[in-house]
Amino acid sequence: MFHRNVKGSAKAANQVDYHSLEVGMNEHHDIGWAMRQMREGQKVRRRGWKWGTFIVLMPELQLPPYSMQGAEQKVNYLTAKFIAEDEPLNCRPYIARYNIRREWQPGWVCTQEDLVATDWEIGP
Repeated sequence: MFHRNVKGSAKAANQVDYHSLEVGMNEHHDIGWAMRQMREGQKVRRRGWKWGTFIVLMPELQLPPYSMQGAEQKVNYLTAKFIAEDEPLNCRPYIARYNIRREWQPGWVCTQEDLVATDWEIGP
């Protein structure tokens, strides 16, 4: 079984033509490009995502122990409950998603589609 991709050449139906997914797009950026942009402090998104949605690379975060913080505490009591009041909060870098409801969702993980997509762009 064969089908035609956008450029007109025949391909077997079980072969995925990722370039045909890029029709009408001037630039083709993959997940590697997106990671490089995030490492440089940029927001990135897929072209098909709802406007206002993007992901960012959050930097490493180190906060003093809950028991040693003054009036401007940064580690809340629930976090201290799980890491102990006398332990500092050491958080490794992670990717967070900002959604259209203006909420941060830490720990974003890409899908297989995100991994092979070439429609990544700088976020709003």
